Amino acid sequence: MGASLILESFNQGRLKENMASFNLKLNDQDLLEIDKLEEKKIMRGEFLVNDTRSPYKTIDDL
Repeated sequence: MGASLILESFNQGRLKENMASFNLKLNDQDLLEIDKLEEKKIMRGEFLVNDTRSPYKTIDDL
């Protein structure tokens, strides 16, 4: 999975700052540090699991 960016500002300065973040470059050391972070889930995602139309058949598949 990944992360989604939702712009919630109408302030022109903040919008420009948000758009400038797309030019962010991470080096190999940055990526190694990010990989060390513990993963946490905000919600378990039970609503994504079902045995008919979801590719996730159990909560452990997520």
